[in-house]
Amino acid sequence: MSSKPHAVDTMHIHEGTGWVTLSEDRKSFGGRYYNGIDSENHGSLKFDKI
Repeated sequence: MSSKPHAVDTMHIHEGTGWVTLSEDRKSFGGRYYNGIDSENHGSLKFDKI
């Protein structure tokens, strides 16, 4: 079995990061994320306990 990736040769790794913060009342958390290079994948997220 080959361990070679099956991606197209023109593709490259898109490393990024993200972080979230828990609210003081512990009823929600939210944060931001991004994925670098040329993918321009970025945004924010928020989760509320219901």
